[in-house]
Amino acid sequence: MFNLASYARHYFGALLLSALLLTLGGIYSATRMPSAVYPEVTFPRISVIARKPGLDVPNMQVKVTIPLEEAVSTVLGIAQVRSKTIRGASELWLEFNPGFNMLQAEQFTWNRLGTVRSKLPPDVELNVERMTPSVFPILSLVLTGGDSPAQLRDFAYFNLAPRIKNIADVLYANVAGGDIREIEVEPRPEALLAAGLSAADLADQIAKVHRLQPVGRIEQPPFAYQVIVNTQGETARDISNLVITTKNNQPLLVSELADVRIGRMDRVLSIG
Repeated sequence: MFNLASYARHYFGALLLSALLLTLGGIYSATRMPSAVYPEVTFPRISVIARKPGLDVPNMQVKVTIPLEEAVSTVLGIAQVRSKTIRGASELWLEFNPGFNMLQAEQFTWNRLGTVRSKLPPDVELNVERMTPSVFPILSLVLTGGDSPAQLRDFAYFNLAPRIKNIADVLYANVAGGDIREIEVEPRPEALLAAGLSAADLADQIAKVHRLQPVGRIEQPPFAYQVIVNTQGETARDISNLVITTKNNQPLLVSELADVRIGRMDRVLSIG
C-alpha cells in the first residue's frame, strides 16, 4: 500500500527543490507580466471614417462610400467589409482574419486609401482607427428635457461635454443623438429663372461669401497675430441678407431667391 508520508521522507530533497523552482518561476513571471489600465486585447477590426459636410446620402454613397469599399476590399487579410452612410459622412467596418497583424492591417488600409484619394470629392476627410478597448465608452449619460431635441443636443455639445473633458483622466467625451441644427436654404425655381441663375450658382455664391478665412497677419515681435475675416452668418436672417449678385445695379439677396429657415440635419442613412 502506498504510504505518502514515507514517500515524502524518501524524496524530501527532490520535492523541496521542485517547490523552490516553482516559487522562483512564479515570482519571475509576476515581475515580467505586463500590466495596464486596459488589457492588451487586439480586435481584428478597423474603422474607416470619411467626412464631407453637406453632401447628401445618395451622392455620399456613390462618390465616397462605394469607391472606398472597392479600394479596401483588396487589402491583404480582409474578411468582410460593411458600411453605413449618412449625410456628410460614411463609416466602413473592415473585418480581418483572426490572428492577422493589425498594425500591418492599418498600414495596408492607409496605402489603399491613398490610391483612391484622387477619385474622391475635394476636401474629404479620412480617418482610420484600429479597434482597441480605449475606443469604447466607459460611462454613458442619457439626457432628457429641453424644448426640442436640437436644443438638448446644443446643451450637451456646447456646455456639458466641455466640462466632462476637463475632468482629470478623461480622454474624450462624445455627443450622440438629438437633432443637429442647420440653416436650410430652399431655392425658388421661378426666382432663380428670372435672375438667370441655377441652384448650383446659388450654392456657389453662398459658399463664396459665407466664409471664415485668414487674410494676413500682424507682426509684433516676438509675437505674430493672424488676421481672420469672418463673413459667416449665425442666423437665418444673416443668410437671407447675403448679397448673391447684382441686377440692374441693385443687390440681389438670398431672400429674393430662396426661403431660408432653421431646420435640422437629415437622419436618413444607408447601410451596406
